[in-house]
Amino acid sequence: MSSSIPAKFEDSLEALYKDMEAENVDALWRREGELLTREPAKTGHPHHWQWEKIEFLLLRAGRLVQLGSGGERRVLRLVNPSLEAPASTTHTISSTLQLLLPGESAPLHRHSAAAIRFIISGRGAYTEVEGERIEMEPGDLILTPNWNWHSHHNPTDESIIWMDIIDTPLVLRLKAMFFESGRDQQVREKPAGYTMRRSNQAGMIRPELLRNAAPVQGGALPLIYRWADVEPIFQEQGMERSPYDGDLLRYANPLTGDHHTLPTMGCSIQRLHSGEQTLTHRHLSSTVYYVMRGEGMSTVEGKEIRWRQGDVISIPTWAWHSHYAGQEAVLFSISDQPAMERLGWYKEEAAE
Repeated sequence: MSSSIPAKFEDSLEALYKDMEAENVDALWRREGELLTREPAKTGHPHHWQWEKIEFLLLRAGRLVQLGSGGERRVLRLVNPSLEAPASTTHTISSTLQLLLPGESAPLHRHSAAAIRFIISGRGAYTEVEGERIEMEPGDLILTPNWNWHSHHNPTDESIIWMDIIDTPLVLRLKAMFFESGRDQQVREKPAGYTMRRSNQAGMIRPELLRNAAPVQGGALPLIYRWADVEPIFQEQGMERSPYDGDLLRYANPLTGDHHTLPTMGCSIQRLHSGEQTLTHRHLSSTVYYVMRGEGMSTVEGKEIRWRQGDVISIPTWAWHSHYAGQEAVLFSISDQPAMERLGWYKEEAAE
């Protein structure tokens, strides 16, 4: 193969770039500043959703949208306006709120995206995952691993609301989404407590105890973390505190021994004492916070966000942030930290 340049070749950079463009070739030396950045590019701005406004919209939807005619799920997505399509809460996580009215059922389906349910209000309804009936109570965390058949049912006379958080944006960006309706699907029923009997320890594991977790063989199961089991841990004496997050507990996976709930998303819950001001830090993971209890303020990249019970806040990746609690507060959070760790990219940094 000859590598000589024809004698009549127009020897100018402009001509070179024009001919490169015609062949869909680009010059790295022209893009180094765009691609090789000293720090990660900004992925949108922090955003704040107020509970009183979201709840009002959700209840209006309950009066106007019927399941079946209006879709399989009555779900409101929390969309950060600073992000590019697909619409989402952070660039990898979509946070939504779902309402199931008395007597309603959301039909069976499954998808590539993994999901979590954090129950906000209502009792007696249940989700069914791979044939296992799982009762819902406020404060409970229920995991639906990817490609698990699942449906929701409310046989009670009161409405139930929960937060759905799903890794759809990440799955869509990786072109890995599959979806299948289960209207004609028969899923083998499992006895009550099937998952809990296969778990060899409580679902909540403190990070310092993780090394003692013994993995259980088997596929992904719909893990259940009951608030009745989690809340007492905050009351234990001598609990090690984080200067950035107060009393911080991580939801671990007792079936695998992993200190994250799912391969792409990790869940935590933290308590801030009344008047507590945390130190400032940042990390290479985006985070969504739900204020379970209390009120306070988060400062993100110099922007103050005042929150109260029920509010939702999104914090972009690699953004400086700290928290202040005006009264004792409990925050549930979910982030894409597991994905960043598995790719070897995760990083944390404290402010000086």
